[in-house]
Amino acid sequence: MNGIVTNMSKDVYIHEGFQYILDRMSADNITKYYRCRRRDLNCKGRIHVRNGVVLVKRIHGGHDESPVDVEMASTISRIKRRAADTMEAPAVAIN
Repeated sequence: MNGIVTNMSKDVYIHEGFQYILDRMSADNITKYYRCRRRDLNCKGRIHVRNGVVLVKRIHGGHDESPVDVEMASTISRIKRRAADTMEAPAVAIN
């Protein structure tokens, strides 16, 4: 996994420049169902992942992929994780 988590501590999956939030697990706990992170745009994008392989992909509507957003989310998650794990000052955690 890429180490990105949401504010609600849900895993984020990156695929083809899009960010997906873990929605639920299958009954057999093998397949993970993800939805597009851009629900604010009413995006219906979804993927199903089993053992790291994307099985089903639903088309996104209203927005393009954004590698910049992926990098920003990764950096923010890393800073938050470092701040939680250490007793460093915020300025040190950011740098």
